[in-house]
Amino acid sequence: MFGVVSWGIANVCTKATAFARVGEYQPWITSVTGVQAQSGGTTGPVPAKTTTYTGSVGSAASSYKPGTGGFSYAGGTLKASLSGPSGTDFDLFLQKLSSTGTWTDVASSETSTSTESINYAAGSGTYRWEVYAYSGSGSYTLTETK
Repeated sequence: MFGVVSWGIANVCTKATAFARVGEYQPWITSVTGVQAQSGGTTGPVPAKTTTYTGSVGSAASSYKPGTGGFSYAGGTLKASLSGPSGTDFDLFLQKLSSTGTWTDVASSETSTSTESINYAAGSGTYRWEVYAYSGSGSYTLTETK
């Protein structure tokens, strides 16, 4: 089976080379997943996924999460909060990879402390978080929600 492409009484996928009607596989889906399929209605919102990163950064240096290569994102709201040691000034940046292969800041939070937050309406693309130690150094916690 290539995938389920139709739900309902009749096949509505007229140009597919392979199809399966969900109704015919509903007992199998229920037995494997334990979830009873429902017809009609709308789906609820996809729950947000929260990831917590920890790291450390030296004075006037940067740290990238989840790494220098970033992460692919289909689009939607990207949120992050940063917490660092008292008496330091860490700044938080959200960067997007451009079509030319360079990273561009698309959102930033630059207060005089190490408590920062970003809430950004992102399009699809490759992103990464940059933690920059403007003053001081130490460990930090970055919590991302997408």
